Amino acid sequence: MKAGKFGAQGKRFFKEHPDGAISCENIVVQCDDCGELMQVPELDLYVPKEGFSIDKIDRSYNWSTVFSGKGYDYISYSDLK
Repeated sequence: MKAGKFGAQGKRFFKEHPDGAISCENIVVQCDDCGELMQVPELDLYVPKEGFSIDKIDRSYNWSTVFSGKGYDYISYSDLK
């Protein structure tokens, strides 16, 4: 997205908010024309709440029962506005 792969809006967002985050969860949508259901990435854009620092995150524990997340930057919805 930072390179503009998903359009100018996302690229501009990360230029203005380099500490921004993307929700990459898949959601189900329905085509307005044919009614077909399909799964697409959500791609909502967020900025951290005032005072949040990714450096303060404790990465020593598993935040998911399916994926450990150890060594990955992860921001919860409670840290975003």
